[in-house]
Amino acid sequence: MAGVYTENGVSRLFAVCTRHGDTAGLKTLPAGDYLCASCAEASRADTEKRLRRIAEAEYCAAPSFTVEQVVITAVLRWSYQVQIFLG
Repeated sequence: MAGVYTENGVSRLFAVCTRHGDTAGLKTLPAGDYLCASCAEASRADTEKRLRRIAEAEYCAAPSFTVEQVVITAVLRWSYQVQIFLG
């Protein structure tokens, strides 16, 4: 699994690791609740904005980062799952 991690306006590609040693710069995402939505690449930005509004209005959350996982749907086809951390 891979995708895009965005924090403070900086986006970075990521891969999910099930096992790892101590590595400088390795980011571990916090456990907790995430607000998620699937979308196409063309609607990624709008989906993120919509989820941020919902997180702030309905959950009183102030998300500090987003995760956009790439979901392979077929050969050379993919969609995204946008995830907003609620806490």
